[in-house]
Amino acid sequence: MDINRTIVLWFQDVFDGHVIFDALVVFLAEYLSYFLVIGVLYYIFMLENWRRRWIFIVLTSFIILIAMGGIAWPLQVIVGSERPFQVLDFEAFVLSGSYYSFPSLHTTFFAAIATLFFLINKRWGVWYGFLTLLVGLGRVAAGVHWPVDIFAGLIVGVLGALLGSYLGSDAFYGLRSSRGDKG
Repeated sequence: MDINRTIVLWFQDVFDGHVIFDALVVFLAEYLSYFLVIGVLYYIFMLENWRRRWIFIVLTSFIILIAMGGIAWPLQVIVGSERPFQVLDFEAFVLSGSYYSFPSLHTTFFAAIATLFFLINKRWGVWYGFLTLLVGLGRVAAGVHWPVDIFAGLIVGVLGALLGSYLGSDAFYGLRSSRGDKG
């Protein structure tokens, strides 16, 4: 049995029927993402002026477009990997948005944002990176992703953010050089 199946089945065995663990998995896999988005909005409004806010919004949108639209979604169509709950025939803890699982779009999205944060504000980047890993772990435990999907999502998100920040370098360096944040 491959390592992906072993890990997913281990999570299914460990969390099977434990209400507190089930709730934790659902929170990590589904609801932590909302808090991460709220954190991005908070960061935007903590920037010192509207110009920096708009630069951050445009750069973030550009990076997400590259990471998800240019890399992750085409990979999902090309690879066509089924989700663990479909292959192993069990009920997932959370609903999934698409049929394919590789790479994880949640992880790609948040890894791209975490990388952008890291390039601008290391403390925010480290926290977002850690929370992105927790979202990925929750999605594996929930049975909607294989571990390789999360790993690939991390790589795609980081590469998309680096490519986007390079292509949008004028905006990126203008935002980074003055560190338009308050903490």
